[in-house]
Amino acid sequence: MSGDNKHDTSDAVSFFLALAGMIVCLVLAVWHGTYVTKLEHDGVVVQGTVTDIEVIHGRRHSYRYYPTVGFTTDDGRQMSVKTSRSHGYSVGQEVEVIYPPGNPEKAEIKGSDTFSLMNFWTIGIVFCFAMMLFFGFKWCGFRQNQVNTSTDWE
Repeated sequence: MSGDNKHDTSDAVSFFLALAGMIVCLVLAVWHGTYVTKLEHDGVVVQGTVTDIEVIHGRRHSYRYYPTVGFTTDDGRQMSVKTSRSHGYSVGQEVEVIYPPGNPEKAEIKGSDTFSLMNFWTIGIVFCFAMMLFFGFKWCGFRQNQVNTSTDWE
């Protein structure tokens, strides 16, 4: 019997850890989605020029590209900001730059794969949350069936 109680305690801890993981995933998804949506709707859009592209070699012959864009803020300051990972740009190319109002240091190239990457992560986080929820309930149902089945045979 004592072995069963230990197993039940371990299962309860696992369940609550999974529940905590689901809550963290949900909070991250909501925060991330809100940030992207707010930037797309309230962000300041200005014209800029790609001035440099840093290429970082990854594992398995992969590459990451970080363009630097030069632009003038809406209040007239000259800025040069290395943006998040994007590809398909060349030095000298004119681009639209978007940044949160009052925070041009967080500028990104508008329409770059950064936005689709952000949306991808948001969808991925929500998907993970849904799967954890589904398997959590399935696991609880499975455990309940095991308990009911074991008592039926006795």
